[in-house]
Amino acid sequence: MAKFLGRNLWPTLEELSLRPEPKTVVAPYYSSDAVVRCVAGDVIIVDAEKATIRGRQTSADLLLSAYDRGVIVYSHRSLHAKILLTACAAIVSSANISASSTQICEAGALFENADVLRKISLYVDQLKNEATRLSRSDLEGLAAIPVDRSSHRTASKPSLLEALADDLSVLNEVTFGIADDGAILNTSQVRAAAQSKGWHYPPGATWFESVDEPNVLSNIRRKCKGRILLTFRVSYDEQGIVRKFRKLDPAARPYSYVLRVDGVVVSVFGPRLVSSPIDLVRDGKQTMNLLTLGLGRVSRGFRRRISNAEGVIAVEDLRELYQRGR
Repeated sequence: MAKFLGRNLWPTLEELSLRPEPKTVVAPYYSSDAVVRCVAGDVIIVDAEKATIRGRQTSADLLLSAYDRGVIVYSHRSLHAKILLTACAAIVSSANISASSTQICEAGALFENADVLRKISLYVDQLKNEATRLSRSDLEGLAAIPVDRSSHRTASKPSLLEALADDLSVLNEVTFGIADDGAILNTSQVRAAAQSKGWHYPPGATWFESVDEPNVLSNIRRKCKGRILLTFRVSYDEQGIVRKFRKLDPAARPYSYVLRVDGVVVSVFGPRLVSSPIDLVRDGKQTMNLLTLGLGRVSRGFRRRISNAEGVIAVEDLRELYQRGR
């Protein structure tokens, strides 16, 4: 029996993708790994034709990064199916693995029946046999293709670069967080701590860790409550000071709560993905380069201030970095 997935499609996709068993991801367009991230031993079947890469529907850089993690990558030129398959479950849906897909209404179905899974697996094997397995040199060639910067524009939404350039009011509608990819805690620890307080930690939620300092919990609540979070992935130096902006997560999430877990302050967001007033994909690399240049042109005291315990960067500081980086 199938389980219908509507508003809970993305949290369920994320929860299934985080299970330890190997998975196969089938999707024509693959341009974001914010929700479904592949690891060594996983398989990706996408449309990686030159026109798709040039039009930015599929990211060659993302595929190359996945390949370097040990993911097996295939390209299928006539692909339209969207499937996430593991040994124990499968989701068949309308959703591509892209940032734009997370911001529109998608739907799908979850299957766990053994006979249905066998039929889905056979179909996925057929797609794999029809597809071309890509080598690293293939992916490097695709990554060298110039992309069409005018494609995939969302006219109703400014990019972050446009919002900073024109000092748009949408900057004040969200909270900007900064985080690296490391984590001290694991999901089980965070879930157990939340449940001990009577709080629900749903599948697909995410969290960010902060240093436990005086007033940090109240400051995070004040800055994040009732708002959505847009998160910069950054790199820190040996003293814990931000030294580089790497990317802006292509998914916006609502604030849930903050708590202490084994001496670490944990801010929990999601699992529901929400629409952002800012286009989170367009002009991304250029924006990160400008902000990083700005970091090199401000004082170390400024950099220390934005590397605060709350993991939140003020809009006025973003504006300053943008101006310095221009």
